[in-house]
Amino acid sequence: MFFLLIASGLLIYGYIKYGTVFIAFQQIKKGNIKKAEELISKISNPYKLTKTHKSYYYLANGIIALEKQDLEKAKSDLIQSLNIGLRTENDKSIALLSLANIELLKKNYNEASEHIKKVRKLKLKQSIESATNRIEKEINGAQQYI
Repeated sequence: MFFLLIASGLLIYGYIKYGTVFIAFQQIKKGNIKKAEELISKISNPYKLTKTHKSYYYLANGIIALEKQDLEKAKSDLIQSLNIGLRTENDKSIALLSLANIELLKKNYNEASEHIKKVRKLKLKQSIESATNRIEKEINGAQQYI
């Protein structure tokens, strides 16, 4: 009974400390933004998360905000996720690519190009590589009409 009580306490502590951040981020990767938003909204005290979990909390919030076309919040959260520190180059590239997309939507082509340059310095997965190429073509195409 004592061990069951300790195990329950550890589960509750883990839920409070780490929340549903990685579960939400996995939902984003699957394209289920609505479910990710539900999971992220359950985190009542993001400032209590560990550094890593906090960075993914802001990454998830940034992507959700971008999906909702709240570009300023998306940009702020994505920058914060990068400043705190994402674990993998792939996740950094997702944040930078999202920032490039935001700047493209805002017609800030030079800033969008700067984010693409940062993405190109990272080791990319094929899906990120193709998305980077697509956004880069859009930037170049838009700049021709200026």
